[in-house]
Amino acid sequence: MKRKPMFILYIVALVAVGIAGWYVYRYFHSAAYFLSRLPEEYKQYPSLGEEVASQHHRIKPLCTGRISLVAVDDTTQTVVIGKMDTEQEGEIRKTLLNTTYYRLDVNGNVIDTLADGAGEEDWGREFNGHLLYKNHYTNYLTGGGAAQLPYKETNAALKMEAYQLKTLVNALYDAADASLSDHEYDSSGSRQVFFFSIKGKVQKVYAPSPNNIDIDTKFGTRFRTLIPITAHSYEDGRRYNWTGEKSPLRIRYFLREDYNPARRAGIMAPAPTNTPANWDGTGYFSLTFPNDSLVFKHPCQYYPKNGSWPAFYESYKWGKLDYFPLPGCNFQLLTVGYDTDYVHSLDGCYVVAVK
Repeated sequence: MKRKPMFILYIVALVAVGIAGWYVYRYFHSAAYFLSRLPEEYKQYPSLGEEVASQHHRIKPLCTGRISLVAVDDTTQTVVIGKMDTEQEGEIRKTLLNTTYYRLDVNGNVIDTLADGAGEEDWGREFNGHLLYKNHYTNYLTGGGAAQLPYKETNAALKMEAYQLKTLVNALYDAADASLSDHEYDSSGSRQVFFFSIKGKVQKVYAPSPNNIDIDTKFGTRFRTLIPITAHSYEDGRRYNWTGEKSPLRIRYFLREDYNPARRAGIMAPAPTNTPANWDGTGYFSLTFPNDSLVFKHPCQYYPKNGSWPAFYESYKWGKLDYFPLPGCNFQLLTVGYDTDYVHSLDGCYVVAVK
C-alpha cells in the first residue's frame, strides 16, 4: 500500500519538473529574456516617430500613411512624395480615401501640398509629372499649381482610317517624352486611349478596341520614380546587405522577441507560400554620414540561414523600412511601407536633413 502514494508523489514531482522546465524554456526564449541582455549602448535608441538627431543631422517626420510615390524632377531637383489614406489598417487596402502629394525643395522643405480626391473621375493618375483626370490634366507634380489643362484629343469619334491612325500614334510615340495606353468604357463599349507627354503637354488619341497598334509604354526621363537602395531586386534575387560595414543604413543589433516556426503551405495553397523559421524583433539601426551618424530602432524580422539561402532581414510585417539617398539634394528620405498594398500603423515618410 505504501508504493501507491510514492508512485503518485513521483508522478506529481515529474509533472512539476516538466512545468518548471517549460517555464524556464519559455523564459529563455522570451522577449523579456532577450531584452535583459540588450547591450547598454542600444537602450537609448529612439524610435523613428520620436526625436532622432545627431550633431549634424536630424530625422523629422513628413507625413504618416502609406507612401505610394517617391519621385524627382531632375530639372528643378524637386522631390515629390505621394501618400495614400485608406480605411483599412493591418490588411490589404480596400477603400482609398484620398492621396496627398508633397513637393519638397532641394533642402527638404515643403514647397506645397495637394490633396487629391479618390472618386473615379477626380482621382489623378500620375504620368510623367502630370496628374491625369477624365476630362483634364494638371502639371502640379512638376510646376505646382492645380490649373486644369485640356487634353489635345484626336479621333474621339473613332472615324480615322486604321493606317492613318497607326501612323499618327507611331509619330507621337517617337516625339513623346513618355507614353501609356489605357481603356475607357461607356454604354457603347470600350475604346483604347493613348496618352503622350510632349514638351509638358498631354495629347490623347482614341482608337477602337481591338486594333493593330502595338507600342510599348515609354517612361519619362525628366520626372523619375525612385527606387530605394534597400529594395529587394526580384531580377537577380539580390537583397540589401543590412549588416554590411559599408552599408549606409545598417542594422547594428537585432533584439529577438518572438520566434515563428517554419510553416509549410497546404496542398491546395498557391506556391510558393512556405515560410521559413524566423524571429520577430527590433532592429537597432545606424544611418552613417561622413561626419556622424543617426541611430534609431524599428521593428523587423530576422530569417536565419536556411540551406542555400543566406540569413536576411525584412520588415514587411510592420511596414518595410527603405532609404533614398537622393543625389543632388541636401537631404535624404526614409520611408515605412513604401509601394505595398498593405497598410500599417507605422507607415510614413521621414526627411533626413542637415541641422
